[in-house]
Amino acid sequence: MKAILKLTAIFAFMFTTVVSMASETKSSLLETPNSKNLVFRLNNISTKTIVQLLDSDSNIIYSEKLSGKSDYAKNFDFKNLKSGVYFLEAESDSKITKYVIRIDNNDVHVVDTKEINKPLFNKKDNALHVTLLNKSLKDVDILVYNSDNELVYKETSTGFNVQKVFNFSNAYETSYTVVVEDSNNTYYNEVVIEN
Repeated sequence: MKAILKLTAIFAFMFTTVVSMASETKSSLLETPNSKNLVFRLNNISTKTIVQLLDSDSNIIYSEKLSGKSDYAKNFDFKNLKSGVYFLEAESDSKITKYVIRIDNNDVHVVDTKEINKPLFNKKDNALHVTLLNKSLKDVDILVYNSDNELVYKETSTGFNVQKVFNFSNAYETSYTVVVEDSNNTYYNEVVIEN
């Protein structure tokens, strides 16, 4: 009986992951010939999407929070910017897309694109489901700290689909911080337990 319940929970969790990935934000950055313009497009925008243009010193040149839109397009004109390297970032609930842009005199080129998957934290009742698509297959550390900042749990995973469920139903009334560290970043999620 326990095995059937466990399998059912795993399949439900995987279904939720697949559905959320099907509706994830997709982006593109297109060069326009013979100009210093780039056209940036987003489709399937989540409710918490932020677009930022940064210089090589991480100074924010442009920032916009997107909400209430399903699609987005913006023309970026680089004619008033100095030659150098710039970064266009789009951060949604599930990933960060970074474009590296090089401006040389009258030319603007996208020289690199990187997508960083963020972990999904899904809290239901007193359980927290954590999922991360680990495309790099490098170590992913999952840590849990209590409100006194004491480490109460640690696990390292290296698989493609990192999944962990934390059941806080018998935990002490306090807050816990779940930390996911991968090769790109560190992500935090706070869980408050009130029994």
